[in-house]
Amino acid sequence: GFVTPGQISKLLAKESSTEYIDLENIFINVETLNKVPFEFAKDNNVLPIEHNEVILKVALSDTFDVVLIDKLKQLTQLYIEVVAATKQAIQEAITQQYTQAANVKSLIDEAVKALTHQTDEAEVGQAAALVRLVDQLIIEGNRQRATDIHIEPEKTSTRIRYRIDGILYQECLLPLALRSSIEARLKIMAGLDVTEHRIPQDGRIEFHIGQKKIDIRVSTLPTQYGQSVVMRIFDKQMTVLD
Repeated sequence: GFVTPGQISKLLAKESSTEYIDLENIFINVETLNKVPFEFAKDNNVLPIEHNEVILKVALSDTFDVVLIDKLKQLTQLYIEVVAATKQAIQEAITQQYTQAANVKSLIDEAVKALTHQTDEAEVGQAAALVRLVDQLIIEGNRQRATDIHIEPEKTSTRIRYRIDGILYQECLLPLALRSSIEARLKIMAGLDVTEHRIPQDGRIEFHIGQKKIDIRVSTLPTQYGQSVVMRIFDKQMTVLD
């Protein structure tokens, strides 16, 4: 507690002769973000900042991580220019920038396309496009201060609704093709049995948005058209009013 993460990051940046960058109000275009897939960025805590035909500038919390820099070179086939930022700032920027770059509609189209040739439920639940779609629905629900997220199967689609201040609001309709995939992904996240469709199940998810952790209680219930899923969000940072 004697120094802040920002002070440490600035010192390490100076030691490695790299620039320190403030990520709070930075704008990153979609083309640059697409150079590094969301899953890779999240797993390795790296954020692409800008690029040209030869160089990709990335923010790292550890500017001495030569193994990660080599992985980025192989992944992007570009020369990597490193700038420094705190771990927390990078985590929060990854969530914010990739979320803004990919709206729900584009993620739905991407998920439908990716799942066309997959049949195994466990594999479907781990597909990258579907992971991003489910993450986006949860992040958006938390951003809107929803206490519950309802995933309701209907005859020709799946309805997503957020409970905000006690009232349910429709967020979007998902195509029929994604119904079982969304269920499978949420069951995997909550540690439930993916193959069980006949009885209700209850589970729990620890979900991270940047450095913030939210607890989600998940309940599934069989209905006429598939399994209804209700997620109750417990965010300790939300202000509770009397």
